[in-house]
Amino acid sequence: MSAGLWAAIGTGLGAAVRKQVPAVVGVCAWVLFVEQVLLGEILGDIGRVTPGALSRAATIENPSVSPLLAVVLLSLYAIAAAGAGWFAIGRRDVA
Repeated sequence: MSAGLWAAIGTGLGAAVRKQVPAVVGVCAWVLFVEQVLLGEILGDIGRVTPGALSRAATIENPSVSPLLAVVLLSLYAIAAAGAGWFAIGRRDVA
């Protein structure tokens, strides 16, 4: 379930950013560095509702929140990313 939602997040961010390398590097840096180091140690409880933590909670690897709530919140992240991509594509010129 979380892999499909990450695919929607990636598609939306890829459409919004427009360049593949910054999109991939940004997502990897967010999940591997920002969520783990900054949010986990500095902000504590806010780190439980980041996309990476919700993905781990949805697969019951690290149940910081209930799996159902994790899927719902991760779905909201996917809807927001897809909406941002849709909005960005709609405002671009074809050429």
